[in-house]
Amino acid sequence: MKKLIPLLLSFLIILSLIPLDVQASSNYSTIKVGLTRLPLSSQVTFTVNGTYSVSGDDSTVLANKKTYNVKVESGKLALYDGQTLIKRYSSPLKLVAGAYNTSNSLKISTNSYPYCGNMIFTISSGNIFLINEVGFEEYILGVLPGEMPKNWHKEALKAQAVAARSYTLANRNRHSGAGYEICDNEHCQMYIGYIGDNNLGNAGAAVAETRGQYLTYNGKPISACYCSSNGGITESANNAWGSADVPYLVVKEDPHDIAYRNQTVTIKKQGFDSTLANNIKNIILTKKLLNNKGYSLQPNDITVKSINNLKITEYNKTGGRAAKAVLDVTLEVKRTSDGKKEEITQSITLIRGEIRSVLGLRSLLIVKFEEDKDKDCYRLVTNGYGHGVGMGQYGAKARAEAGHGYKNILSFYYPGTTMATISYPDVTPPSVSSVSANPDCIVAGEANSTKINYTLSKASKVTVVINDASGKRVRDLMTNTDKAKGSHSITWDLKNNSGSKVGQGVYTFVVIAQDGEGNKASRSGTVEIVTKKSGTVTASSLNIRKGPGTSYAVLTTLPKGTKVDILSKANGWYKVRLSDGRIGYAVENYISEGGSSGGDSQPSGREGIVTASALNVRKSASTSSSVLGVLRKNDRVEILGKTGSWYKIKAGKLTGYVHGDYLKEVTPVSPPSSGGNDKKPPEDKAPPPDKKYGIVTASALNVRSGAGTKNSRIGVIQKNTKVEILGTSGEWYKIKAGSLTGYVHGDYIKITSGGSTPSDPTPPAGKTYGTVTASALNVRKSASTSAAKVGLLPKGKQVEILGSSGKWYKIKSGSITGYVHSDYIKITSGGGSSSSSTKTVTVTASSGLNVRSGPGTNYKRITVAKKGTKLQVLSQSGKWLKVKLPSGTTGYVISDYVK
Repeated sequence: MKKLIPLLLSFLIILSLIPLDVQASSNYSTIKVGLTRLPLSSQVTFTVNGTYSVSGDDSTVLANKKTYNVKVESGKLALYDGQTLIKRYSSPLKLVAGAYNTSNSLKISTNSYPYCGNMIFTISSGNIFLINEVGFEEYILGVLPGEMPKNWHKEALKAQAVAARSYTLANRNRHSGAGYEICDNEHCQMYIGYIGDNNLGNAGAAVAETRGQYLTYNGKPISACYCSSNGGITESANNAWGSADVPYLVVKEDPHDIAYRNQTVTIKKQGFDSTLANNIKNIILTKKLLNNKGYSLQPNDITVKSINNLKITEYNKTGGRAAKAVLDVTLEVKRTSDGKKEEITQSITLIRGEIRSVLGLRSLLIVKFEEDKDKDCYRLVTNGYGHGVGMGQYGAKARAEAGHGYKNILSFYYPGTTMATISYPDVTPPSVSSVSANPDCIVAGEANSTKINYTLSKASKVTVVINDASGKRVRDLMTNTDKAKGSHSITWDLKNNSGSKVGQGVYTFVVIAQDGEGNKASRSGTVEIVTKKSGTVTASSLNIRKGPGTSYAVLTTLPKGTKVDILSKANGWYKVRLSDGRIGYAVENYISEGGSSGGDSQPSGREGIVTASALNVRKSASTSSSVLGVLRKNDRVEILGKTGSWYKIKAGKLTGYVHGDYLKEVTPVSPPSSGGNDKKPPEDKAPPPDKKYGIVTASALNVRSGAGTKNSRIGVIQKNTKVEILGTSGEWYKIKAGSLTGYVHGDYIKITSGGSTPSDPTPPAGKTYGTVTASALNVRKSASTSAAKVGLLPKGKQVEILGSSGKWYKIKSGSITGYVHSDYIKITSGGGSSSSSTKTVTVTASSGLNVRSGPGTNYKRITVAKKGTKLQVLSQSGKWLKVKLPSGTTGYVISDYVK
């Protein structure tokens, strides 16, 4: 229903309601709606429901149920998946739905309901303005619940659907100069988006049962105006707006519309509310009544002191609604000559809708007007709500409840009109289904091609492209080739557009189909090129599943000792190939690795040395990809493969991509003669004089031959197994469990007696002191919240810092020695204030310095400090400094890149 709106908009809206002699566009299938009700911002967050792709960029397909961001960056629109940049586009950016239906929609975070159809992102004064290109019937489905209660009688809602459809067709070119056809507010019609099938009430059926129906007069769609309630008598377009007579918008009695009867509005002569005062000021400024009189025209320089006289001077001869009123007021105004204030009287003539807008009346059907001199006010009594032209919604509701059908209702409110039906063109895109690659996992050197299969629902022009893991297109297999309805296939020879064989990795193939009407659809799949390693089942029996998880069905079960080919590993699961060629997945704990012919998890036989002073390691082969870490000059890395001018490398636990200009291939270092492809593990540290014991906290924990995941697995111990700690090597424990002796990671062992942490904290140079900042701080036996408490320190207590371990300080306070979390200690150095003795260093790395959550490259990077940034040193652990950034962020940096 039409809502009451601010006065400055009302005059525009009154003009917009005047019926236009506009021939509707011949393209009835879709409509572009400007989403003016959404707040303007430089960033828009949305969630995808269904199938969406980027127009003009077939390689970018958005995932169902995933949330994305579009941001304005340097005059372009940047599409992000979380914090990862997908691509930057010139404005406008258009996201294309798989079909114009309610199965495809985008939920904008600032709107209550999603929008169906395509979404166009444009830049307007540095902010993003959205245009929803939506199927015409889906648009009406979003208008109906915005204009009429969704659970009203279905025949009334059907009448509203036809009226809304007619009004849209007659007025759809109203905003063509702004790049869209119609807006989403009262200026055109309220469009709220798609509220969901289960939430539509009778509105969904009303739209479906009147699909495409609209009213015409002399063969043209009518501007089917409507209002909330006409008060018992409809109004003509001529009376309401002063326009020419419209044959189907006339004055007539409507005994069914009895809503909003006897609505009283009291207008005080003095002491009236600010809304009325602002309305009076706005109409004075709009009509330019103070112009050229030497008074300031700023609203704040005008005060409405009193209403001296109010008269309705003219009523329409037909219908009886007020047509003209005179309002005399006293104003306090400011002279522009000297800035002084003076009081003046001003007479204002109000015409038609101005009377309702200024005085705050629901209707101009005034049934009583009186001046109450005792109470110093005017009293107006009205019937109805709105302009009264066309269909009264409450009247339609009453007629439907009385048994009138929607066609009968429409013929009453729009006499002389004829029903017509839109013949919609086919907007259903072709569907692409049964997409697969055979084989979809290829061992390098064993196959030279794969067959890509797909099925089309209708004849289409088909394009097939291959993209690498970074999203870069490497091969155009087919471009705009006519294909009939049915199943098809195309062979990829594993070569790129230059004719060279592609390297190992995951490749995405995208099948795009476009029909004769320009409707598009796409589906994608993956092909993985791997190098195999041999493996042996170590469990008594091992389930091989169809996917990497216990929720997937069991493909087969293998007995202990069965040989398999290991193709890849992710999240604790091996992708394996069986002797019969089938591909499946198995938990890595129950397969021991054997020999290797290469691959990311084994040495490739190629090494390189960093030649730049600092080299970014990125997530994918692109400078726009996120930085995973930074390598130093002369760092040696293992080369896993090459994509274009980028190397895929491994350096310790860090795997990613570096640019080839800053890496020099070198001869690999020969492995020690003691055997194997594994590096010799670090020498054990001497065991403590007393025995230490621990308990396994993981559900299953690998025991390895050396301190590192590259060393071979020699056994598995279960949760809660008690082990003896024989020594430490970095983050690893050397343990003994029964007859098994080997290495396990310290994260999965809880010390129970005779010791605490995998390695003692490194004491800082000289004594360091700190002060407790928490109201009360637990002191624990070891550097963990699960360790036993050995004391409690009050706020302000001074402690001596003995060393650090991760985010924990080892401290001494009186007779208490133990561990406290560093977040609750303020370093004061030697007992003085931090400002007098705190050490400061400056970042020297040209590309910036990673700040990590702990003292090691295996800890998460929390930010990057730019070259020249000054850092406050809180403590030191080996080569790692705990520092505080100017922003207040606390973390760890390596000391090699500061001075």
